[in-house]
Amino acid sequence: MGGRLSAFVHVADEQGTYHQFGPTDAVPEWAAAQITNPAAWADSPAAVVIEEQDFPAGEPTEQWKVPELFAYAIANRVDLGDAKKKADIVAAIKAAEESPEAGTADASGEGDSGDEGDGDGTA
Repeated sequence: MGGRLSAFVHVADEQGTYHQFGPTDAVPEWAAAQITNPAAWADSPAAVVIEEQDFPAGEPTEQWKVPELFAYAIANRVDLGDAKKKADIVAAIKAAEESPEAGTADASGEGDSGDEGDGDGTA
């Protein structure tokens, strides 16, 4: 069962039938996985997705479904920031995965200004 909603939402099941859920309704997991707008949840949507941790093997791509991307981000402790669209979520995940390498490069290049240490700022 999912979290508590802050608004009414309409979700299609596998047969294409739409169901309405609201703040007082119990949201089944199949529906919760499709409700990707964080503003729709009064409780954290992460609690819904992290229960499943269902995502494909490998690196995230735009071929993945949004709930799979959220599950990957949660499992890998990736902060998605304000990303809501699939392309933005994939970009946030890739940026987060590249940032430790970028941080290492910045740290190793620190102080490498060409100045040999005489303190006057000239080479």
